[in-house]
Amino acid sequence: MEPLIVITGIVSLIALICFFIMGSNIAEIKIFIKKERRADARVEYHKHLAAGNTKEAYEALLYIFYYDLDLNNFDFKRKKEYDNLRKTFEPLFKQVGHEYPPYLG
Repeated sequence: MEPLIVITGIVSLIALICFFIMGSNIAEIKIFIKKERRADARVEYHKHLAAGNTKEAYEALLYIFYYDLDLNNFDFKRKKEYDNLRKTFEPLFKQVGHEYPPYLG
């Protein structure tokens, strides 16, 4: 009976350790999922743009834009960083018939 209790205790300890190891990897999993969703949004953007669906293309472009802001730990108070993103995204916003989001600093 005692060996069964010891074995159960060891298995429980191993399960607890595995639980905390998996929990520490959640941040990495979130980053991976965001990257995959950004790639999907780029495909959706180009697909809708080619089909002439500017509303759907605009929504996909907004997702990409805000993902890049989040990726760069963007601070809206830094005008220079905002202008650097403008070079990339302003022509894309014009393609879908919208203005580049205004600077909120």
